[in-house]
Amino acid sequence: MPAPIYNWNPFQERIDCRVENEVVKVANDTTRRVFVVRAGPFFSAARNNGAAKKFVLKRQSSNVELELGVDYAFCNTFDRFMDKYKRNVYGAFVLLKPFPGEVLVASYDTIGGPFILDDVAFATLVANVANSPRQASWDSLIGVPTAFPADPHEQPLEQTYDWLEAYAALKSLIIVMTDKAAQGDALALLEDHLKKRLPEAHAASTGDIGIPDVANLRPSTEADLAGADGNVAVTMNVMKAFGRQLRDGTAKLD
Repeated sequence: MPAPIYNWNPFQERIDCRVENEVVKVANDTTRRVFVVRAGPFFSAARNNGAAKKFVLKRQSSNVELELGVDYAFCNTFDRFMDKYKRNVYGAFVLLKPFPGEVLVASYDTIGGPFILDDVAFATLVANVANSPRQASWDSLIGVPTAFPADPHEQPLEQTYDWLEAYAALKSLIIVMTDKAAQGDALALLEDHLKKRLPEAHAASTGDIGIPDVANLRPSTEADLAGADGNVAVTMNVMKAFGRQLRDGTAKLD
C-alpha cells in the first residue's frame, strides 16, 4: 500500500488532513506499549479548543473513548515543529495500561506535507519503537526533512484579477501614465499585443533585453594579476588570489 499523501497543514486548518478511525492496535497485539500512527506526526489538541479536531483514541468494539493521562499518553515530540509553530505535535502514543483483546482506533489531524514517512521508513520506525521504545524527539527516531515547506497563505479576492479586470487596469494605467498625444499609440500597442498568439506575444530577442550591449569578456585567471588587461571579467577565484597577494605583500598594483 503506498504511503498516504496529505497536504501541508501546519496551522491545523485543512479538513482533508483529518484521519478518522485508523486501527492502531489489533486485538492480538499484547506485547507492545508504544504505537505509531500511520500519518503522523499529529496534533494532540484541536485548534481554538474545537473538540471535533482533537486526538481521539477509542475502543473499536464499544466506541468508548480512552482518557488521556489515564489510559494513554503522547510520546516522540516533534520538537522543531513545536518550536516554530507553538503547537504540541507528536509521532506516537504509549498505553499506560493493558488492553487485552481490544482493537483501538485513533482519529487525529496530521501535519501532512513531506513529513509523512514512506512505507519503508514507517516500517523501520515501527520496528525500532517496538524493539526499543524510548522518549525521543521525532527528529531523532527517523530521517525527516530538515526544512519546513512554505506556510500556506490566503490570496485575498480583492487582489486577484480576471482577464477583463487586468485589461481594464492596463488601459487605466496607460491613460494615467501617458499624455494625450501618446495615449492612442500606447493603447494601439496594447491591442496589437493582445491579438497575438502566446508564443509571438511573449517572444524576445537578445536585442530586446540588451545582450548586444553587454561586453563579451573572457573569465580572468591568476596570471592576469600580473598584467593590465582591461578586457577580462574578474572571477571569485581570482579575487581570492588577489586578496592573498595583498596579504603577503606580493600584489602588483602599478
